[in-house]
Amino acid sequence: MEFEFLNRVSFFLQSISLTIWIGGSLVLMLVVAPAAFKTFSSRQDAGDFVGYILERFDYVVIISIIFFLIGILIHVINVATNPMKKPLYQLHLIIYCIMTILVVIGKLIIRPMINRTRKKISMFSPSDLDNPFRKRFVFLHRLNYVIFLVNIVFGILLLFLNQF
Repeated sequence: MEFEFLNRVSFFLQSISLTIWIGGSLVLMLVVAPAAFKTFSSRQDAGDFVGYILERFDYVVIISIIFFLIGILIHVINVATNPMKKPLYQLHLIIYCIMTILVVIGKLIIRPMINRTRKKISMFSPSDLDNPFRKRFVFLHRLNYVIFLVNIVFGILLLFLNQF
């Protein structure tokens, strides 16, 4: 009985954390960002708004990461007597670690670089397409977007794997 209850708690914590993290990411990517760039009169204002939302969403992601870790740890401790389930949860843990590392890289390395580069772009003419800072900004922005997408794909994979 206790074994089954702890499994359900583990499943719930993992599922709710992934649902909030991945669902929120999809809403930001598919709804908020496009709406901001259509609604605001300048790309600068839209970028500032989306950046602000992303900064706030980072706290949601951090909480989700913690809940997911707690869920996995509960399950690992609970099934320590059942070695048949260990390989699957090792895969969960590997994917979870990759997602967490990607979040840390995006938050602590890439986004600060994007913000510094964006400030340097504003010192030049907005129409200067050969500006090296603009090229760097585009590269960093795309890299951050790829990290965001990879985490969404991995999160969906984890939601699928949670069924087994």
